Order: sequence, then C-alpha cells, then structure tokens
Amino acid sequence: MQPLLNLNEVESLGARREVASAVLQLINDEDAGALEVANVASSDPLLSAKIMRMANSAYYGLSGKVNELHFAVSVLGFLTVRSLAVASLLNNLTPISKEAWKRYAVMASLSSGLAVYFAVDPAVAFCSGIMLDLGELVLAHHDPRGYRLLHKELASLPLYLRDDMARERERSIYGLDHTEIAASLLRSWNFPQDIVDAVESHHDSVQEGSSLSQVLRSAARLAPFYANGIEELDASIDFPDELLHLDLKKLFQATESFVRDFVEL
Repeated sequence: MQPLLNLNEVESLGARREVASAVLQLINDEDAGALEVANVASSDPLLSAKIMRMANSAYYGLSGKVNELHFAVSVLGFLTVRSLAVASLLNNLTPISKEAWKRYAVMASLSSGLAVYFAVDPAVAFCSGIMLDLGELVLAHHDPRGYRLLHKELASLPLYLRDDMARERERSIYGLDHTEIAASLLRSWNFPQDIVDAVESHHDSVQEGSSLSQVLRSAARLAPFYANGIEELDASIDFPDELLHLDLKKLFQATESFVRDFVEL
C-alpha cells in the first residue's frame, strides 16, 4: 500500500539548495532588485528560459523585444518570477513535461482573462493560476504509477464530478489532496495569504470566498471546456453570475495565443 504523504515532506522542498531556492530567498529580501534576481536566476537555464519566454509572449505586448534577463524580470514582476521559481524547483524534483507546462500556462491565462469580471488584478490572478496544479506534480513524484492510474480512472467520469472525486480519492490514498499540498508549498515560500487561500479552495463552490478564489475556481471549471474545444457554458456546472455573458471563444483564443508563445512545442 502506498504510504501517506506527510506535509513535512512537502514543506521540506523549501530547504532544497538550488538556484530556484536562492531566487525565492532573494525575492523575499526587500532590498533586492531585478538585476540581483536575474544574476542568480541566470545559473538555471530552465528558469531563465521560462522567464525570457514569458516576458516575450504576446500577453505582455513585447514579443521579441526583451533580450536581457534583468529586463524580463522587471517586465514580469517578482510575483510571477516567484511562481516560475517554485515550478522550476519542483521540476528538479520531478521533470515537468511540456504537457504539464501547457496546463499551467492554460490555467494562468484563463485566470488572467477572468480577473476583469471580478475586479481582481490580472497579474495576481495570472500568478495564482500557474500555481493551481503544482500539488499534482508532488503526488506524481510520490506515487508515479498509482497517480497516473488515478487520473485515468477519473477521466471516465463526467466533468462535473471529477474535481470532487479527485480530491476525495487523493485524500483516501495519500492523506492529502493536491490543493492542500499546493497551499503548503506556497505558504512555505511566503506567498501572500490571499493567494494561498485562493489556491487551496479553488475546487470549492464558486459563489464562496474572495474574488480571487472565484476567479481560480471559474478557471479550473473552464479548463476542461478549453481542452475539449467547447465554447458554450454547460448549465449543469456551477459558474458565478458574473460570467453569464462571458465570451468563451474570445477567452479561449487569447489562451491559445499565450500557450503557443510560452510553451516550447
């Protein structure tokens, strides 16, 4: 039987001595600037590449114009760089596939696109969206074969049942679900509490919690629509009233553009 995953095991990731860890520590220093962060990040090719690629994406309107890492750090802001550093840190634990990077990019873009409907800062929503599924990466490392089989099992369920069933099965097998793991990671890296709370509750009812929580929950519910090319909301799935007039086609086109720019194909 697969052993339960202990939160101490998750939080110990924060002690890993790697470039991404050094970047995260530096970002927590109020006196640090973009140049100092870039100098440290430059030692990690994957992290540097993701920073540069995102800064040059159409999302920021600077395609092909950002050619120095410290400028890219300034363009993205420390919150986004912090999110990429966490992903890079976990990549050193379990290599993140291009498909997983695509999923993170989709969640970030959807969250940013939905932010305006809830009066949320798009940059905060964007960074929070990147973090949503990092707990799944930890579980995949903890139990590669078992977690892959669990996702195969869940894929046979209707869309509206998958989120709740995924967390229920994760808790029964591992003692924790992926939202609790992600929140623990973000808390250990001193992410703002509103982001930690929103990530931890992103599968709860869309009508509850903060505006950021509603953004992330809506993005999580829309991700399967995007993946399956469905451009009309399903009445059987709970969406907040703010999205009654949402133009899914436009949102998905913007997401596709960002993913194409960001993810190495």
